[in-house]
Amino acid sequence: MDIRETFAKNLRDSALERCVYSPTIDIVDNLAKILGVKAADLLKEAGGD
Repeated sequence: MDIRETFAKNLRDSALERCVYSPTIDIVDNLAKILGVKAADLLKEAGGD
């Protein structure tokens, strides 16, 4: 399994992706930093400006 497949599987299996729990604002901020985007961008609706 390559790194993309591993990452995708782990993401699918995660409680966050399955909406088992909602992330705290701190988690959103950390994810944004890791992804190199603004936290606000992660909170926008798809297709929203």
